[in-house]
Amino acid sequence: MSVDIVLSPVWGDVTRYETQQMWFDGIRRKYVVAYLAGPPCETWSQAREVQLEHADRRGPRVVRTLAELWGLGSLSVKELRQVIVGNELMLFSLYALVLLSGTGGCGALEHPAEPKKEDSASIWRTEIVRLLLQVEGFQLLTFAQGLLGAKSAKPTSLLTLNLPTMGQWIHG
Repeated sequence: MSVDIVLSPVWGDVTRYETQQMWFDGIRRKYVVAYLAGPPCETWSQAREVQLEHADRRGPRVVRTLAELWGLGSLSVKELRQVIVGNELMLFSLYALVLLSGTGGCGALEHPAEPKKEDSASIWRTEIVRLLLQVEGFQLLTFAQGLLGAKSAKPTSLLTLNLPTMGQWIHG
């Protein structure tokens, strides 16, 4: 089942408390046994760190750093909304995986791989993800999307739950 606000403005909107509770209840009751997520990376993207060469154009500014992973202390209203939605969707996905770990389910969360710059923001650098990687069944796989036929290499990571052969499958 695809959960997307485009498909359903109510039941596809996991920023709504009622929608979140419905999906979490479905996981607890084992109606949902697997979950594949790709929360938006727009506020986590390394692309925000790239300066455009055109003096009359400017790209979106950095809204997170390693020191302020959940969002900078001073943001515009538009940036703040983006950060809040990004946080909410990521936390929904992580909580769904936590619930699935308790029911024997499986899942994966896809996001760009950890950046090379040490002070760049990344979901892989959050304490919650680092903690989950200590829990049995969770693992982090990093690979180039080009291995799977994408036009660019684009380093990508998957936080997987109870998918022990996923790495072998990807690299196979």
